[in-house]
Amino acid sequence: MHIPRLSERRDHVLTAILYDATDGGRVGANPLEALTSTGLNFEDAQRWVLDARARDLLTLDDGIAPEAQLTAVARGQIERARQRASDRSARRRLAMARLLAWADSGGQNIATFEASDHAWADGARFTFAESVEAAERLRDAGLVDAKLHTAGGGDVVRADITRISPAGRECLEDYDGDVSAYQAAAVARTHVGAQHITISNVTGPVTVGGHGSTNSSGWAFDPELVRALAETLTNERDALGLTAEDAADLDDHVLALTEAADPSRVQRAVRWAANLGKVSAEKAITSYVEFKSKQILGG
Repeated sequence: MHIPRLSERRDHVLTAILYDATDGGRVGANPLEALTSTGLNFEDAQRWVLDARARDLLTLDDGIAPEAQLTAVARGQIERARQRASDRSARRRLAMARLLAWADSGGQNIATFEASDHAWADGARFTFAESVEAAERLRDAGLVDAKLHTAGGGDVVRADITRISPAGRECLEDYDGDVSAYQAAAVARTHVGAQHITISNVTGPVTVGGHGSTNSSGWAFDPELVRALAETLTNERDALGLTAEDAADLDDHVLALTEAADPSRVQRAVRWAANLGKVSAEKAITSYVEFKSKQILGG
């Protein structure tokens, strides 16, 4: 996994300043004025401008009042970074991957992570809230051991990663910390050669047995897993980008999961959640929900 070095972070920050000063490359700008106006001293600004020109990050008019233009490569780097930074799903995935890599190097208090190179991404460090969310997701996925401390049972005020699990190390080594990819592969492995389970309809019984089996029984579910699924859907509701109709369906299904009074309604809600990717483009969330749903259906 690539962790940006100090020189890369510096390049990004200074290039972003010139990107804004040149209106995204539409006009020229005096690079030294633009950089020193942010607090960078003149000598450092001059040294960086000359080095950036040598590395084809910008072109420079050497007149009395020099003007700089970022190259297409440099503009593309900033635009792609800002696009990633505005994509909540992409930033969440990256936060989990970086936190997992940091945990593998020893882990500690989340505050230490926030001050490390691992926490810097696309022009900004992960916030405490983003780091805590990543720790919670990694813990819930069984990839790390984490202790979250709240103030009077409210907001998390301290989080510690105490251990990366063997599964977490596998996710890091084989999937470069991509939790969604690891979970999808884990589900596939679990179902290969496993008991064949067929749900004949959304309100009927579950058929359980080997291939071709006709044995059937009433459907039972793990209330803790169902409750966790309801909580996830509730917390991620706004991020899913659902239509009004699909959002209404989600609310109905969350209610069924929360009450857990009617097995047929619970089953229908879990099946809907397992196919959430058909109505939402938020792949990181839907992959996680699908994984949790399949745990319930296959339990």
